[in-house]
Amino acid sequence: PVIAIPISLIGTFAAMQMLGVTLNTLSLFGLVLAIGIVVDDAIVVVENVERLIAEGLTPREATHQAMDEVGSALIATTLVLIAVFVPTVFIPGISGQFYQQFALTIAISTVFSTFVSLTLSPAMCALLLKPKNAERNALGKVVDFVFGWFFRGFNRFFDVTSNIYAAIISRLVRFSAVSLILYVGLLIATWYSFGLVPSGFIPPQDQGYVIVSIQLPDGASLSRTDVVTQKVAEIGGKIDGVAHSVGIAGLSGSTFTISPNAAVTFLPLEDAKERAKRGRNLDTIIADLRKETASINEAQIFVIAPPPVRGIGRGGGFKMYVQDMSGAGID
Repeated sequence: PVIAIPISLIGTFAAMQMLGVTLNTLSLFGLVLAIGIVVDDAIVVVENVERLIAEGLTPREATHQAMDEVGSALIATTLVLIAVFVPTVFIPGISGQFYQQFALTIAISTVFSTFVSLTLSPAMCALLLKPKNAERNALGKVVDFVFGWFFRGFNRFFDVTSNIYAAIISRLVRFSAVSLILYVGLLIATWYSFGLVPSGFIPPQDQGYVIVSIQLPDGASLSRTDVVTQKVAEIGGKIDGVAHSVGIAGLSGSTFTISPNAAVTFLPLEDAKERAKRGRNLDTIIADLRKETASINEAQIFVIAPPPVRGIGRGGGFKMYVQDMSGAGID
């Protein structure tokens, strides 16, 4: 497994680059999930070969028999995983764009893992694995001298932990009612937790700051916009839960383009834990901001919670320019 994991991941990175998949939150999440699959494939082969060697077969014979036993199972598992994840690539719309890289990462890493488990892992088992009573070569003696203390300590710790776990399970089996009560309690806790977590395709999240977009009438000067911006920044700085305010006159808060009659104010919030003690969550702060800025009649003011995923939000806009080819003017 120590060698199979890096090789499988390197192959996955190469395929990701060819397919245009970038390293982002979703692809990295897919890699994290895929590492467990890669480890399982390698362990299945090695464990089965070791079992057959312990039964008296030579490493080469044990490897041949082990692959006859688990080879088809590895291929079937890979096909099942591909059948589960690959169809999500063809989901239309924004949902498909989200899950496409996640699904491709898992499918690619699974294919490489299976290939390594069917080729490299058996070859290494036949060459490197030895019976327990076999005489070790010079390399084996060096490895045992350098790392033996760690593996012996780990094995002792693992044996103690396994014995404790087995003792607990054997006692719980005798009292099935207790196990059933614990299971029902976990189901209730899970159901209750689902109610606490925001639901939706991209549920709103507390990003630690609020955006206030300011739009004055067309033709408003930059100095007039700056006066309104300072007024909004002053109001925002007095709201409970707001750490400080930063106003930028001449920058549109919806399109982030230069415009003399637009402005944007950023309001970083205090630490979420400190605000929670006073009952000041994101919704209450936004509600207070909208209430306080409603008295400003010089401009249209929009208080916006930043989207959880950049580039995907409810705020936006566009500008259109018309080129006067004939010089006729605005009239």
